[in-house]
Amino acid sequence: MTPEATITIIENKGIAVVICGLVIFLAYKYFAGVLENSNETNKEILETLNRINNFLVNGYCRDEDLNLLVKLRGRYVLLDYKWVIVKYILNNHIKQNLETIKLELKNYVDNSSNRTFELLSKKASIQELKKEVECIDIILDEINAIIFPIFEDMARQPLKLEDRLAIIRTVELHFNKIESEFLAKFTL
Repeated sequence: MTPEATITIIENKGIAVVICGLVIFLAYKYFAGVLENSNETNKEILETLNRINNFLVNGYCRDEDLNLLVKLRGRYVLLDYKWVIVKYILNNHIKQNLETIKLELKNYVDNSSNRTFELLSKKASIQELKKEVECIDIILDEINAIIFPIFEDMARQPLKLEDRLAIIRTVELHFNKIESEFLAKFTL
């Protein structure tokens, strides 16, 4: 080999070494930053995988979805309960059936709790679900605390249709207020 060929080989190999060194340096610099952020990323990935696992295994919803389902179920229960009460005001002889009506309304609350629990059982853990069902039950109990004295007053006196309609308007105002308070719990 001639000295010129040797210098050319060293030049070519030297440039390759410098390029390799530069590539290794830049790769290290890039991946060092990635490795520093990987702990946070790994935590986020694990949390996401746990949520996905809960959903796949248990069928659980995200908190937002559960809140929406409870909100919709609560509104349905309140609307249905309002019509049950209106039906009692219009169609029943409250004086003769007061105790039966109170018992039926209490049974409605229990049946509503069971049905809500049944409908949402696959959507949340039992602890979360009990808390949400209790929220709806508390609303219905508040309504009963308002309605039972109204029914007792209705039982004391004979009422005309106009009087019953006025009572229905009063009941509707109470329902609207309670429904607004119920929905406000989910907008926070």
